[in-house]
Amino acid sequence: MFSKEFTTTSNLSFIKLDDGDKVTGVFAGEPYECMYNFKEQEEYAMGLPSYPEGTSKKFKINFLRPWGNPFKSFSPNIFSGGTNIAKAIEAIVGKYGMAYLYEISRQGAGKKTTYSILPERPLTEEERAVLPTISLHELTLRE
Repeated sequence: MFSKEFTTTSNLSFIKLDDGDKVTGVFAGEPYECMYNFKEQEEYAMGLPSYPEGTSKKFKINFLRPWGNPFKSFSPNIFSGGTNIAKAIEAIVGKYGMAYLYEISRQGAGKKTTYSILPERPLTEEERAVLPTISLHELTLRE
């Protein structure tokens, strides 16, 4: 179900989905928008007068994956993507709310990649009670 996790040099735990992979979790906190250059693997703050060629708009948001059987808590990770997936998340969370478990799936590779986001179910009372105890990742650029 969940394929991989990788860690950046700043020790933030990002979610990486390959073609056909799915992950289930809860969106938490506010999204952070930035500009990202894949060739240089460099992130830039929004609003700069110019960016290197190949830089595009990206976002990051905390995504909490449930763990334990029975449920114990949530594991905080970061989901990031481009403008289209950001708009899809905004629309579906706007409809169902933050207290919902969502499934994100990826189809395709490279420029032909698409993501689907589906509401799985409302959070249980037990799951809701745990949310305020989870430390979220700092998503902004570090100066």
